[in-house]
Amino acid sequence: MKALLFGIGVLAPVMALCFASATKLEPEVGENPNRFQRTPAAPRGFRDVVNAKHKNLPEAQQAILDTLGINRKAETADKKAAGKGGVHELESQVRDTLNGIQEGNKLYLYNVKDPITGKAIVDKCEVGNIHFLGAGGTAVVVQISIESETARYHLGSDTFAMKLLYSKLPSGEPSPNWINFVLGDMADMIDGEIAPLRESANASRKAGRHNTAKSIAKDNGWALPAFEATVGTAELTFFLKGGVGFFNRAILAEPMLGDGAQLLFESASGRNVSRLPVKAREYFCQQLITTTAKLHAANLVHQDIKPENVLIGKDGLVNLADFGMLGKVGDRRRCAERITYLFMDPTHARCTLRDSFSFLTEKYDAWSVGMTCYIIMTNGDLPYHIFIGDGAAEHLASLDKTISYRSRTMESPAKKLKAVGISDGWADTVTSLLDRDRNHRPTLRQVLSTLPE
Repeated sequence: MKALLFGIGVLAPVMALCFASATKLEPEVGENPNRFQRTPAAPRGFRDVVNAKHKNLPEAQQAILDTLGINRKAETADKKAAGKGGVHELESQVRDTLNGIQEGNKLYLYNVKDPITGKAIVDKCEVGNIHFLGAGGTAVVVQISIESETARYHLGSDTFAMKLLYSKLPSGEPSPNWINFVLGDMADMIDGEIAPLRESANASRKAGRHNTAKSIAKDNGWALPAFEATVGTAELTFFLKGGVGFFNRAILAEPMLGDGAQLLFESASGRNVSRLPVKAREYFCQQLITTTAKLHAANLVHQDIKPENVLIGKDGLVNLADFGMLGKVGDRRRCAERITYLFMDPTHARCTLRDSFSFLTEKYDAWSVGMTCYIIMTNGDLPYHIFIGDGAAEHLASLDKTISYRSRTMESPAKKLKAVGISDGWADTVTSLLDRDRNHRPTLRQVLSTLPE
């Protein structure tokens, strides 16, 4: 393996957002220390899902796990039948890179620390049972096991999803300036993922409480880093292998079993799939509203809520993920900035078509949560005749009632929700989140106090 030594030198400073004035709903800040793309990923096979049974687990949570297990089994079989279940193109580079930095045929993590306090938890620990989980445009995720009993005790778990950032290299030998630029960009991405934890920690400190990243992520239902670590020796900052460079700064999080979209998986080959019972759909929505409202209480807006970014933990609980579009309430942004069209609200769609700017608001997330809930509750339907493809943004903009009184007349989402068995209370709640007039749409914190049983 070709491993080059570079100093971090020009790494950008840590992203520090200011916490706004206190709100009635504060992020959860539990006392238990052991407890841009998503950090955790679904396990390689579906067996972990199928076997994720808990004694006395609430019915709705177990229903989510059961549905996820059946659908992941069908998804895995479909991929295998289609010849798409092979090795990912980056898997060999990751494997060779990690093998190349082993010490005596063992891979170690160094300086495992809390990402918000910087407190060292474990100086050095051996990891094993490394399985490639998946890759996005900027990061790969592998599942690792902690081999030391002492390290397991201090970290509170024996298994983690480890995220490694990577960059594909330009042709030829990369210059030190290029390497330093990439390292700075990678550091910014990691710090951006930690931002919600820092904001929650700021709130807890103001309230006289001190908490760990792991407890904050767990208590708020955020799929965010629990620990930060150095992979291999600290002297090797950037590993080059097969035209790809990997950052040695890794983040560790609780592995997740799947995402909300997999609850709606349809088998192309007609394999058996499952759907959530009505009560479990309502429970999913209640969890999503709660975890997002806690983010808003930290004066932050997610900006990319959709079923794929709602991850399911081993206990069947919902976790909000993928904080790459995160920003502070009131931040000014270009409307067309990397937004998922299907989940943008009508006012934002109008702004996108004008290629204009807007200010981040909780009301945007309220619409996206409403859309996600509607899709889960109706097993994949869309309200207001919204569709995917050419003209989708124009259609969404035509629904806006915030500015224009000439918007199209549409059937209330409540009608379909009630038709599929959703209770009147939940149908009305989701419909309120899908109010086409942003000024009349409630925030999730307002809705939280009146959620149906």
